[in-house]
Amino acid sequence: MPRRSLYDFAALAAVAALTLMMLGVGWRMATYRPEPPPDAAPEQVSAEPLRDADGIVWSTRVDWAALYPPREAEEAAEPTVFDRFADGIEAMRLATRPYEARVEALEQTIDDYATDYAPGYHRMVEAANRYDALLGWEIAGVQSYNPVIMAEDNYFITCVARQDREARAAQIAALRDFCAARGMAHLYVTTPNDTCRYDTGISGVLDFYNQNADRLQAALREAGVATLDLRDALHEAGMDHHKSFYQTDHHWLPETGRWAAGVIAQTLNADYGFDIDPALFAPQCWRAEVYEDWFLGSQGKKVTLSRATPEDFSLLYPDFDTRFRIEIPSLDVDKTGDYAVFYRYGAVAERDYYNQSPYSAYFYGDNALTRVHNELRVDGKRVLVLGHSFDNCVLPPLALGVEYLDSIDLREFTGSLETFLDENRYDVVIELYTE
Repeated sequence: MPRRSLYDFAALAAVAALTLMMLGVGWRMATYRPEPPPDAAPEQVSAEPLRDADGIVWSTRVDWAALYPPREAEEAAEPTVFDRFADGIEAMRLATRPYEARVEALEQTIDDYATDYAPGYHRMVEAANRYDALLGWEIAGVQSYNPVIMAEDNYFITCVARQDREARAAQIAALRDFCAARGMAHLYVTTPNDTCRYDTGISGVLDFYNQNADRLQAALREAGVATLDLRDALHEAGMDHHKSFYQTDHHWLPETGRWAAGVIAQTLNADYGFDIDPALFAPQCWRAEVYEDWFLGSQGKKVTLSRATPEDFSLLYPDFDTRFRIEIPSLDVDKTGDYAVFYRYGAVAERDYYNQSPYSAYFYGDNALTRVHNELRVDGKRVLVLGHSFDNCVLPPLALGVEYLDSIDLREFTGSLETFLDENRYDVVIELYTE
């Protein structure tokens, strides 16, 4: 076929794809129906909330700010004219919030249908990545959003920019002081990310996660904050850094999460008076249910199947008796059973590389508040963990050694942490972060 005809055919195909995309967006806009106002009471939104195959409610609204409001100031000053003006502006903002939410929902719908849901979208992205690979373009723009690069051993890495850590260190120290005033211990845990500090061609050159973490650790030690650096522990244990993580995702493997739970348990035993059996975390006491070629992580999704290869995904189970109660108010979860209650099986029910996230099977994903009671322990110990998605495969094994384990993701929890801590007693408050 002549080259001119090939160009004409390619142009026609591109126009057809764009036409289908716009038709999809237009149809979605024409059939759009706004959701009820976000400030409506949950029982007014839906008589029977939508549940998935696991019986889990999605999009349940919990007004955490109402449950845990900011603490009142000791002395309320007389409001000034400026305060009253600000109150009026805030009232106007609250009045327009339902309409803003509808506009945001419509914008998100348009964005979704112009990208992920557009006909042939993933095929077009795959073709673009194949073209980049053909030209040898192996690195996404370092200044782009979440740039992904290929490290040795075919592991993908998401680069982190250089960050100042002084303000964050002061925030952590303030929480330590707040806890201490209420008789609660505090521990800050630094987790590794997918960049090994010994990746000398990447760490400190393209990715600055480890340098940021080093500065934060130094500032915390200077402030007298108790810390645990799992980056050091990982290498001291002789573990391969890359093989401790998924190849196509920035999260660590569930086996690594179990190991991390064991290291945290050792610290709780040594420094905080706990009595957790190290054998609970021994690999030989566990079995794995493997879903072969089931997982394409967030980095793999970005570079598509044209560059990334799907990998196995595992759910771990202890080979000894367990019994837990888990409560997640935002998902209407209240279950009692063995270790399996920690998994949302709907996330691994089918293999869908681009539209499913199997990692959310661990601990039901990211939620504002999760409460776990280990019904086989009677020591009365209580632990609160503040973290994000990295702790989802750490907290279930850690719960084996603690009678009461609560978890808060501050990205989802809109209430006052200070009020929550005033109303709940913990032996230790742990911050577990990859920052």
